[in-house]
Amino acid sequence: MSDYVLEVSELEKLYGTKKIIRNVNLKIKKGDIYGFLGRNGAGKTTTIKMILNLLQNDKGTIKIDGYDVKKQFNKAISRVGAVVETPRFYTYLSAYDNLRLIANLHPDVTKKRISELLHLVGLSKRSKDKVKTYSLGMKQRLGIARALLNNPSLVILDEPTNGLDPQGIKEIREIISQLAIEQDITFLISTHLLYEVEQICNKVAILQEGAIIAEGAVKDLLDNRYEIIEIHTKPTNHLPDILKNITYIKSINKIPNGLEITLEKSHSGKLNQFLISNNIIVDYVIPIKPSLEEYFISITQGGNHNA
Repeated sequence: MSDYVLEVSELEKLYGTKKIIRNVNLKIKKGDIYGFLGRNGAGKTTTIKMILNLLQNDKGTIKIDGYDVKKQFNKAISRVGAVVETPRFYTYLSAYDNLRLIANLHPDVTKKRISELLHLVGLSKRSKDKVKTYSLGMKQRLGIARALLNNPSLVILDEPTNGLDPQGIKEIREIISQLAIEQDITFLISTHLLYEVEQICNKVAILQEGAIIAEGAVKDLLDNRYEIIEIHTKPTNHLPDILKNITYIKSINKIPNGLEITLEKSHSGKLNQFLISNNIIVDYVIPIKPSLEEYFISITQGGNHNA
């Protein structure tokens, strides 16, 4: 069996003569919670549909648990569960009956399994209620339960928290984390909510105009060669002029009570010594942890890939 739950190699998709997915490569290991990021229109859903063989690719290979999606479709697709876009159900049926109908498509899915999944996603008490009475968050949780029916190795979620309120987002995040830890399920999560990705994903890929422009462990992407600090001191009007010619300082921005400074990594102590030697009284030096959102904006808007 392959070391990777999902392998996507040199994937491409054409609409007419326009290449909308360009040389996409993904390798996702067992147990990863993998964030697939990009602005609207970047090609996330198109890529996911090709992975699931809902859309034909024009080039490249896709393997799930080592099975080629085109050559060994039944074996490959039996290893994956998915919620693509808004999950749809028979609204006049209960949650339990919806899952029971879908279970008929999979061998060996028992009534006990259905009840266990409804409990897992927090819908046991409402399992006999008609889906038309469900909130959007409840429907999303039911969608996850449906994706888990066939005991998949990989679960693909396309914008699983789209339209949810903060409580609904928290519930989905907790379910994903629980499944990854307790049942060793691998997730590929397409989303634009970067804070949520930073909370639960260990790896990410960023897609822009159909191509991956960054990929790796979240901690590695954020552990770059720059650091950001806040210097709290008064007055600050003359300070930028004093600092502007220091080569290891990359940017200076005014903030209330001081300055925000981006500088080369491990140079904050040197900067502090410089300030002291120039008789500049500093009240506080506060390191600022870069966020995934800041990193995303910097590379998708043409900023420095390492800043």
